[in-house]
Amino acid sequence: MIDALIREAKEEIGISIAPKDVHFAHIMHNSSSGGRMAFYFSVRSWKGEPENQEPDKCAELQWFSADEPPDHMIDYCRAAMAHIASGRPFSIYGW
Repeated sequence: MIDALIREAKEEIGISIAPKDVHFAHIMHNSSSGGRMAFYFSVRSWKGEPENQEPDKCAELQWFSADEPPDHMIDYCRAAMAHIASGRPFSIYGW
């Protein structure tokens, strides 16, 4: 799972992440698509400058404060961020 996070960060935003810099943050049991588990990790250190490597899939990258996420954020991701900020490692969404 961490290898996939590192690979996707390189492919999608052009940054390099060391495995030691990936930290578990939250797991959510989400009812979307018939039910799935979503794992969230935090990364506070990387090499490179984040750039949009997939402009056909994403119009732009922007930084937002965790306290003020964008209005157009996916609902379950917004909920997960609130749980992470509150220190809750597990949540259920949409059931």
